[in-house]
Amino acid sequence: MRTLVLPGYSLKNKDWAYEVKNRLQGFDVEVVEWLHWNDESIKFDPQSEAKRVANKIGDERVNIIAKSLGTLAACYLIPNIKVDKIIFCGIPLNDMDQHDYLQYKILKNLKNIIIFQNDKDKHGTFLEAKEFVGKINPEIKIIEKGSNTHDFPYYEDFQKFLT
Repeated sequence: MRTLVLPGYSLKNKDWAYEVKNRLQGFDVEVVEWLHWNDESIKFDPQSEAKRVANKIGDERVNIIAKSLGTLAACYLIPNIKVDKIIFCGIPLNDMDQHDYLQYKILKNLKNIIIFQNDKDKHGTFLEAKEFVGKINPEIKIIEKGSNTHDFPYYEDFQKFLT
């Protein structure tokens, strides 16, 4: 089964995405590269990026690992594809608007999902994410990691969850 990595907005997330690919053993991992990374005239649009990925995936069942605004793109993508397991890293609550928040309601009925949130992440703390996700689906497991960054080098945890 293929595992898609949906990185965050910034080009620096490309390194993280390829590190995820290199660290996951025994998985067919594909990094999604956002269009605006190669053409600055293109505005990042999570909805259109999700459509682009969905067209590429077709009827194939996949896993998703998404970071930051990649989690928002995943919320647009999930209803249009077959998904097995989902890992979200760092929901960027402080970087979104009300319309973006509403897209996360897709998590309401999901079961095979885990979220990693750093406790002091400036884009959204663990407590903020726990409250936000808890209102949508209190069954979702949110793992608190001790960090004040927006970095998510939890490759072994990803491997365990997907296995």
